[in-house]
Amino acid sequence: MYWFILLTTLILSSDTAKVEGKIPYAESTVPSTGEVSFFVDRALFRISDSLSYLEVYYFLDLETLGEIERDGKRESDYLFKVKLEDLEGKKKPLVDSWTKKAFKGALSQFVIDKFDLIVSPGSYRLTVEIEDKNTDAKGKAISEFSVRHWEPALTLSDIELAKSIRDSTGPSNFNKYALEVIPNPLGTVYPQKDTLYFYLEVYNLEPDSGAYIFTSAIYDAGGRLLRSTKPRVRKKKGSSVAIETGGIPLDDFEEGEYLLSVEVVDLSTSQRASASRLFRFVTRKIEREIPEELMDYLSFIDYVATPRELKAFKKLKDEREKKAFLTRFWKKRDPDPETPTNEFLREFIERVKYADQNYSQGGRKGRYTDRGRIYIKYGPPDQVQRVTLVSHARDREEWTYFTRGSRGMKFIFVDVDGTGDYELIYSSIEEEPTRPDWKSYLKEWGLLGGEE
Repeated sequence: MYWFILLTTLILSSDTAKVEGKIPYAESTVPSTGEVSFFVDRALFRISDSLSYLEVYYFLDLETLGEIERDGKRESDYLFKVKLEDLEGKKKPLVDSWTKKAFKGALSQFVIDKFDLIVSPGSYRLTVEIEDKNTDAKGKAISEFSVRHWEPALTLSDIELAKSIRDSTGPSNFNKYALEVIPNPLGTVYPQKDTLYFYLEVYNLEPDSGAYIFTSAIYDAGGRLLRSTKPRVRKKKGSSVAIETGGIPLDDFEEGEYLLSVEVVDLSTSQRASASRLFRFVTRKIEREIPEELMDYLSFIDYVATPRELKAFKKLKDEREKKAFLTRFWKKRDPDPETPTNEFLREFIERVKYADQNYSQGGRKGRYTDRGRIYIKYGPPDQVQRVTLVSHARDREEWTYFTRGSRGMKFIFVDVDGTGDYELIYSSIEEEPTRPDWKSYLKEWGLLGGEE
């Protein structure tokens, strides 16, 4: 018996890097074969003694998919096929497929996604195939595994490795027990984010007011203990189920495969249960293959950098030094390093794109115009008033931001030369220049004694 129960929303990721042109992955992760590159991982969680959630996670390299352009956006459409076979022949194979869409852009180089199944005990073969609908290229990943019958004694779920774990702040298909758990299908940890995050569930605790002890440890390939956490005493609060999460720093680890091991001891019954999971720590030189499209935005730091940063960047001549500088520069401005995307950089790029598309003048990109600069620095205005085709006055635009600063902000742009290039003549904040003759334009429009 098995059913699909959930297909999640895509999470676009930009924080995974290639090493020597390849994506590193842990030994327990299943790589695809074929032209489309992706990686599959899984974890089992208990529903009842005879039913389990099978969570299947995958990591898709968008560089191996073709693309089409729709409404100014680069899209990749792919057909996702799943086949689950009972190796004991007791159940008919489950076969399903659906179409997915991914937007390829400056920050969307990879995709993390997942789907869930409900399965009963047995031995299975899972085949995942992704077919590029634009080029017909395909990739396939096949794995075999067993689903256990959950014993009534103290036991643990599989360990899910995670890219981040935090309190849920709203609806998300990655939510579990009020936590948002973003999976780490590759099972890899990098020095840039050198913490190993994990999630698991504890079942069949004695449901009393007592406690249990949770410990975690990391071993090398030879079984040598490298790091262990201090035993944590947890109150059971009358529940037979508990959730455990952890984050273990790996700052001084060497590259290689390691084993994460966890143990739970119920102090009421003295029962013990343990689980383990392989992962990989990657320390080799990381090649961040930045597309030229992304470099165009990453290197445009004029409105974001401090004078010292801008001066240091302009002195650099070597392309590798420039890329290294920009990597550090934008990383410092990531508001939430635990999420897969640098939200600040994503918003910045969207603003620059909008400025180039809407305010370009002749051969000059919109980002270098006054309206483009204000839009990029402060975002879209709350109100725009346009006055055009007035015989006795020049065309103008007034932008108002109601919620910025203590009293809001206002900017007035004028087509001074009648060429369509709107210049900033008035700013209500000191950070942006106001022309000495700005009041003469107010008189021209018949606006005496104020801005309006």
